[in-house]
Amino acid sequence: MLNATVHHPESPNALINFLNVFGENIAMLKSLNIPDLGSFLMFAISVRCLPSTSRRLFEQNNRLDFPVVDSLLHFIKDRVEVLENADPSTASTVKPSVEDRANTFKANGSKVVTSSSKPFRSSPVALVANASSHRSRQM
Repeated sequence: MLNATVHHPESPNALINFLNVFGENIAMLKSLNIPDLGSFLMFAISVRCLPSTSRRLFEQNNRLDFPVVDSLLHFIKDRVEVLENADPSTASTVKPSVEDRANTFKANGSKVVTSSSKPFRSSPVALVANASSHRSRQM
């Protein structure tokens, strides 16, 4: 699905192709009964960005039927330590942790998540969800 083509201009055939590609793939994912589909999808997206050596090592050590993004991030954090210990000259001077880049704060009933895809980004991105509006919709 990540490699699906964008069709320009809009046409019935383009939309039918869209339905076929996404309908079949979504049905296949649902049939797998993946316990945490969201985390598995984040894993699938993120693992594609790794060097092949890191991907192979992760696959060799993975014991989960459906790997999740948290296990990948933990593995990569450990891998960084191994590589830095093996060659101290490559050690980074700043080691931003996953927790430093994705912190969750709670204030006034709101959940604020800050995240940055680049470790040295000047301004973080904030996603805010008002917990009280979610509760009122459930009642």
